[in-house]
Amino acid sequence: MGKGKRGPPKGEGGKHPFKLDMDVVTRAASIGCTITEIAALVGMSTSGLHARLERDEPLATAIEEARGKGCATLRRYQWQQAAQGNTSMLIWLGKNYLGQTDRQEIAGTTGTSVILMHLNAARAMSAQLIDGQVEPAPQEQQSLLDAPTPTE
Repeated sequence: MGKGKRGPPKGEGGKHPFKLDMDVVTRAASIGCTITEIAALVGMSTSGLHARLERDEPLATAIEEARGKGCATLRRYQWQQAAQGNTSMLIWLGKNYLGQTDRQEIAGTTGTSVILMHLNAARAMSAQLIDGQVEPAPQEQQSLLDAPTPTE
């Protein structure tokens, strides 16, 4: 044997790209599957799919679009349920879109009524304010929120 190089010419060798079933990828993305779950469905490693997404913009775009369509479909189904009178869905949409909260009224010993907001609703609103997802309450509403509670 001579001292020549073995193998294919430069740029033509290496591992063949993994063939992805785009139908499986987009269907999985549309129902909210994570990259790890999508990788498992198509028989790839998570790191391999992440690397592929970094260099394959059409794949990344297809996953992003499928996720958007899935969210829109879910939202449509939620609105349909609300329109059909599903009380739970009406409450959920009211809380998430209208800022409504659960309140419990507790009668005080002096006959005054104290309104207590659910702690979880207050925490959720605080998190949204901190993240800038919602605007702070107008000043006239803020003064109501800051009003002292009746004492005994």
